[in-house]
Amino acid sequence: MKTKRILQVFLLFAMLLAGFPEKVEARDVLPAPPPGDMFQLPWEQGLAWVAYSGFDNGSRRPRTSPHNYLMGGAIDFAPHANMVVGEDTSNFWVTAAANGTVTTVSSCHIVIDHGNGWMTEYWHLANIQVRKFDVVTRNQRLAVIADNVRTRVCTGNLHPGPHLHFVMRPKAAETKYAGWAINFNSTTNTTTFTKNGTTLGLFQPLLNSFDGVPTSTPTRTPTATNTATATNPPTNTPTATNIPASATPTSTGAPTATNTPVVTNTFTPTNTPPAATATDTPAVSNTPTFTATSAVSTETFTPTATIPVSTATFTPTATIPVGTATFTPTATSVIGTATFTPTATIPVGTATFTPTATSAVGTATFTPTATLTGSTATFTPTVPVLPTGPYVRTSASPQSLLLGQNALVTVSLNNVPAGGYVSGEFTCTYDQNLISVSNITMAGLFGPSPVVAINGPQNGSFILAIVGIGGNKATTDGAVFTFQATGLQTGQTPVVCTARVSQGLSVYENIAFVGDTITVNAAVTATAPPTATNVSLPPPIVNGQVLASKPVTIRLYNPDSTLAATIPANPDGTFNFNAAAGSYTIVASAEGFLNAQGSVTLTDGSTTSMPVISLIPGDVDGNSVINQLDALTIGMNYNNTAPTAADLNNDGIINVLDLQILALHYGQSGALAW
Repeated sequence: MKTKRILQVFLLFAMLLAGFPEKVEARDVLPAPPPGDMFQLPWEQGLAWVAYSGFDNGSRRPRTSPHNYLMGGAIDFAPHANMVVGEDTSNFWVTAAANGTVTTVSSCHIVIDHGNGWMTEYWHLANIQVRKFDVVTRNQRLAVIADNVRTRVCTGNLHPGPHLHFVMRPKAAETKYAGWAINFNSTTNTTTFTKNGTTLGLFQPLLNSFDGVPTSTPTRTPTATNTATATNPPTNTPTATNIPASATPTSTGAPTATNTPVVTNTFTPTNTPPAATATDTPAVSNTPTFTATSAVSTETFTPTATIPVSTATFTPTATIPVGTATFTPTATSVIGTATFTPTATIPVGTATFTPTATSAVGTATFTPTATLTGSTATFTPTVPVLPTGPYVRTSASPQSLLLGQNALVTVSLNNVPAGGYVSGEFTCTYDQNLISVSNITMAGLFGPSPVVAINGPQNGSFILAIVGIGGNKATTDGAVFTFQATGLQTGQTPVVCTARVSQGLSVYENIAFVGDTITVNAAVTATAPPTATNVSLPPPIVNGQVLASKPVTIRLYNPDSTLAATIPANPDGTFNFNAAAGSYTIVASAEGFLNAQGSVTLTDGSTTSMPVISLIPGDVDGNSVINQLDALTIGMNYNNTAPTAADLNNDGIINVLDLQILALHYGQSGALAW
């Protein structure tokens, strides 16, 4: 009877293996090794990284680990030894090892099919540059390695430090990478690398060079400086029309003028566009037209306008035979709002004028005043329109705050081309001494569930990268995301978000931008403040719903990856609980399912609602990949009740229904973006 039972299990394994043709054992029939000059090491050519973890014989890692040499082997690479969690990895680029087609992209890993049965996998990534079905070339930038603080590594990783987990299938050891061959001694469990008679071990620099074989040049994106200037020499064409009239002398000899001359001055101040780290040439022009009605003669205005990255100085003067007006306003332009406060004394009346100047790199609004003695001067400046091409606009509401008050800042894309954008990278800057930034929230322009990576906020800036998935992209004008600005100190700060966007051609383009400003004012102190009791705000609440056929657990992790809170969800997947204010990584998990992971910032007195998300069943062994090993676990425990992770539909028995569920999601991996 026992022998019959063993035979049944053996036959079941055979059927499962026939249904899932993935090759994992060294004894499987493998394709011939690829040509020696086909593959490079998976980082930019000309650079040297180190390997700090190689193949394994099962003594250090589980036998199911991709590092196991019987599974085909895997290598952990890093730009240098002693990588530190949270260090700046923004320039540690992972590149394609050979030409191929992207077959899988998750929030933290990429798989590329190189043809003839050869596939490479790249794990623990951030700032991913490619999409599923993209055709890539050798040495093309794919992503950077995750720092495991701002962007977390893939779930199931054994080492917290930033690194690249590189997999070559069906067998890594029979492929040369830029001439380097991988050697593994299963007895001593050691991995070495050999090239041109030189053998190196772990933590020794491996130069990614073909030694004379033609290679592609690493792609680097230098900071470009916009040196173009637009110069509009001031032009004054005043015209004065005096209609003679009788004047009656007074006792002091001062005549009374009854004529009403019209004085028109048209001038074009010089505008020097700002230096910018972009390749676009923003259109910057201010052409105000001033008209004034005076009592006797002609005004002459000679303003100059320089709009660099910091300060513009306008110095117009107005001279009339019966008085002189001198205007000396200053302005901070380019990335926000300029305030002009000139004064003028002219001997005929009172004038109030509100000119507005708008350029492609910001908006300046100024309200000068003038004191006259008896007539009216009207200033009517003309303003240029907003950029005619695509641009990103930053708008704050309200623009003026009291200390401790909040403004909602909206970042939107405008003049989006017909083909739309599949992704965008937004860099937002502000004065961190005057305002703080929190609650960065997506607005849905890139679809309901885009992939989002946020770097910061810190040191007065943050970077937000967003990619639409499932064919979603930004095809219309609208808000991309919003964030909350809180007043910290009195003053005025520009708030500007620049952007580079992609139409899906693996190329990013910089677009024009329009910024805004936020003014923080001191709180008004009442002369007789009422007696009040300070009421502290309640702690933040986070809620949502996670759909799965198994019990769900919600966890919050601090920025240093320590566990901050954990709570089981209700039977229907809903959850609602309090947590301390702060920024966290939130993870939803269920036994036998891929995790969901996102970022959340909680503030006192507020409720944050996470979007509804469905976990994907099939990850029986909990290594963040749904593959043949999970199917084998179902086969080994067929018609049993344990392990419960294999009972995917939670009906109390492991059988073909669970295998059907696994098959629906076969090949999916990584933590779901939440």
